[in-house]
Amino acid sequence: MAPRFAPLLLVPALLLSGCAASVAAPQSPTPSDAFPLTIDNCGAEVTFDAAPQRVVTIKSTSTEMMLALGLGDRIVGTAFQDGPVPEQWAGAAAGIPSLAPKMPNEESVLEVEPDLVYAGWESAFSPDAAGARDELAGLGVASYVQPAACQSAEQPTKLDFDEVFREIEEAGAIFGVPDAAAAVVAEQRAQLDGIEKASGSPTALWWSSGTDTPTWVRASAPRSCCSRPPGS
Repeated sequence: MAPRFAPLLLVPALLLSGCAASVAAPQSPTPSDAFPLTIDNCGAEVTFDAAPQRVVTIKSTSTEMMLALGLGDRIVGTAFQDGPVPEQWAGAAAGIPSLAPKMPNEESVLEVEPDLVYAGWESAFSPDAAGARDELAGLGVASYVQPAACQSAEQPTKLDFDEVFREIEEAGAIFGVPDAAAAVVAEQRAQLDGIEKASGSPTALWWSSGTDTPTWVRASAPRSCCSRPPGS
């Protein structure tokens, strides 16, 4: 079933140009008063008592978010990857085990003892995939869906860059690396501003799927052109 929006970011390869991004430097631990952290996520309330240390990522979007934040050493397994990670993260991704080429089953997820399953699609959390969210919670495993891919009413009505940046910052809060998230956002803002200044009034076409004919596309204009942020 196709989502109303493309999944949140391959940070930053899907947003702008991946070549300008760098892996965030390791950070000192976040002060303990940042936790517990409670987040409303796709209709579910998720509480993190501490920053997750053992994470299963499902879809390239969540894997590359963690790599962009310098958190590759916390990934204990991946699944449903869309292809090799961008070259700048290849070293950090080397050796991370793949649990399944497509959706993993719950047994393979639990085998690596994660404290979080971080997914790019809500459909990852079904009984015939990684497991239902409430069932995982009962086993002490948190779950998080990248908000841009939510199918619930809380999904952003417009997926603009400000929403993407908000989601990067939310990931930084969850993983206890707010400074790394702020650095990624600052780098992305600078790159976006450079594109807008150089191009005048660019329009971007996001071709999400299809081969000869697109089955889902999205066009957006620069933030400066409109009274409201660009959307679909």
